[in-house]
Amino acid sequence: MDAKAVAAEIVQSAKEAAKKMHITTMTVEVGQFATISVPDLAKEIALLLPFSSVDIEERKAKVKCECGFEGAPEIEVSGSEGTPDFSCPKCKKKYPQVLEGDSVELKDIEVE
Repeated sequence: MDAKAVAAEIVQSAKEAAKKMHITTMTVEVGQFATISVPDLAKEIALLLPFSSVDIEERKAKVKCECGFEGAPEIEVSGSEGTPDFSCPKCKKKYPQVLEGDSVELKDIEVE
């Protein structure tokens, strides 16, 4: 995922919500399995909103497995291209369904 494109989309959403007011702080939630570099995202947002503060929070992943397990996956080793290798901690099945923690979302803005 391209950090510049994601940053532009997040900033556009924040500006629409702010309705021409100055955004002082923005909170962005990045999922543990989101395929984006957090430092690159923060840098791109800072370039688009140079006089604003950006708080980036991590959202832990949550998975659901065929064996009935629902919760935090077992993270084994980072896979290729930053994609994590993960499995069900109960039955060890690789890549159970991801319920949470794979997206990037604008959570809050503060304006003045």
